[in-house]
Amino acid sequence: MNTPILRNPCLALLLCAGTAQAHDNGYFDTHPTAHGGQVRMAGAYHVEAVLERQKLVLYVTDHADRPQATHGWQGRATVLNGTQVTRIALS
Repeated sequence: MNTPILRNPCLALLLCAGTAQAHDNGYFDTHPTAHGGQVRMAGAYHVEAVLERQKLVLYVTDHADRPQATHGWQGRATVLNGTQVTRIALS
């Protein structure tokens, strides 16, 4: 048999590696968080959102849970509370 996938099994493993390591919301919802917030993926980062004294605080880590410097980053958070939508500028 001369199929391309059998000629290069390493390539097949590399192509499947990304999906094997990806986390969905269910994964994060079943694991404890460092600061008691809610964790989601944002690109290559884990972002934990925590409400502290009327402020939204984001803790950003890499895939190995190492804190990442965010100086100079900007963004926007959309917070849903039932039908109420609040947008918060992040800096």
